[in-house]
Amino acid sequence: MTKFSKYTYHIIFVTLLVLSVVPRVSIYFTSEDWRQGVNDLNPDIYYHWLESERIANGQNPYTRVLQADGIHNDKYPGYLPLLYFTGAGLIFLGIDDFFSYFSIIKIVIILADMLAAFLIYYPSTKIGRQGLGLFGAAVWLLNRWTLYSNEHATFDTAIVALLVASLFFLYKRPKVSFLLYGLSLAFKQFGIFLFPLFLFRAKSIRNIWNTSFYVWIVPTVISIPFLVLNAEAFIRSLTYDGIRIAPDHGVHGFPVHPLFELVGSTGVVSRLPTVGVLVALYYVIFKYQLNRYLASFLLFLTFVCFNPVVFNQYVPYVIPFIFLYALEEEREYFVSTS
Repeated sequence: MTKFSKYTYHIIFVTLLVLSVVPRVSIYFTSEDWRQGVNDLNPDIYYHWLESERIANGQNPYTRVLQADGIHNDKYPGYLPLLYFTGAGLIFLGIDDFFSYFSIIKIVIILADMLAAFLIYYPSTKIGRQGLGLFGAAVWLLNRWTLYSNEHATFDTAIVALLVASLFFLYKRPKVSFLLYGLSLAFKQFGIFLFPLFLFRAKSIRNIWNTSFYVWIVPTVISIPFLVLNAEAFIRSLTYDGIRIAPDHGVHGFPVHPLFELVGSTGVVSRLPTVGVLVALYYVIFKYQLNRYLASFLLFLTFVCFNPVVFNQYVPYVIPFIFLYALEEEREYFVSTS
């Protein structure tokens, strides 16, 4: 069997990165009407842009939710404000039209995808298992779910990159890890399920406090203006995802879980099965001290499997952690048997 040198693997990896750009920019060349139909392109990022415009114009975007029932979707701003502040900053820099904003966000997401691929590949170079690292990076870059998120600029794969980077630095640079994790939450709080993992490693009340401080410093600081302006609107907007009606949201191709025919499809009660399964999983993670990557994989997989609302862009959160776990297990095996 032919044995590649480590430099050959590096060249293959760089080639993979370059080739992965092709499907990510193809929309500009294959679609004639991507500039004509904003709703066909991606409603979510367009509404993110509108919220950024409101902030740039001195308005509070979160107050819109006060005029609705909070159950039916009217594109309320459901994220912490860093994403909207980013758009407002671009407006102040002269990027004052949606498609320029869309193009910039696409570039950022492409770079984030490459960062995540690098963080999957890099550990394999330390144990001589570059083939596994390359395969994991290729799956991450070329699977349909990551490409879907990239095409529609949902920003989720960028959040995944921040989460992966956070766990990558968890043991060697914990403060950097906590700040990166907090930064991911400041953009989109989807990774909130991982917060107990950071607390589980704390061995004292002081460590719990330090961990929480570094994680929440960025989300808290950027949220203060909106809490001061209208705390009710801000909190209701952020909790919208926890009560919105399920059948009107998500991807039609995903089956409806039979549990939700019993507990309903809206309100806090409809989320109880998801919460129950997650709590059971936290117990298993803590009791058996599961690997950080395996625990992350199981948490996101559980959420995708049991949450009443599911979107295509949720699936990429599951993908990288199983490869990182496989690589870390390989490393531990070879170290312990050497």
